[in-house]
Amino acid sequence: MSNTDAERIAELERRLARAESAVEALTDKLAAAVMADTTVVAPFRVVNSANRVVFDVVAHGDGAELRIFGPTGEVAAALGLDEHGAGIVSVRDAAGRTAGHLSLEEAGGRLVLFSGAHQGGLAMGVEEQGGWISMTNADGFYTVTMSGDATGGLLHLHDGRSDADVVRLSATPDGGRLEALRDDETVWSAGADAASGPTVDGTAAPDE
Repeated sequence: MSNTDAERIAELERRLARAESAVEALTDKLAAAVMADTTVVAPFRVVNSANRVVFDVVAHGDGAELRIFGPTGEVAAALGLDEHGAGIVSVRDAAGRTAGHLSLEEAGGRLVLFSGAHQGGLAMGVEEQGGWISMTNADGFYTVTMSGDATGGLLHLHDGRSDADVVRLSATPDGGRLEALRDDETVWSAGADAASGPTVDGTAAPDE
């Protein structure tokens, strides 16, 4: 090979190296531009290297829902809007059953948690006058409810077979009151307030 041929090859190699550098720089610029300003139209989905769906976005009505999928293909979590346009977040177990969700209602937030068997659970939230908590058993009946407002707190213990109140404990700025109930009627009560002092069933409590 002559010196001229060697010089040409060397020059071609230099040009090729410069072209590779230019292409690499242009690729980096394009990638940065795409990341900076990309519009994607829903619905769409994102998959991993094994072609398994990682998450998707589905559009419905005036909103959309982002769903994250677990290794078995079930939806593990979702973020979206309810029918009123408020945000809602839900998480689900391996079988796809809702384990809990956080939502926003007109008066405030609401959190609901379910047991692993999806029987019984706990809910809590806020209203205009204060917060509340409720618990249900495996049959869906209320067992405990609690609430509070500007006047004080209120605790209900329920018959787990009918939701009926069995015990009620209330607090007001004037004092507290404990009641036992049957068929929604008070059968025994005790309390105290600033005006009458301690009472049992409406009569003054005996002195110790």
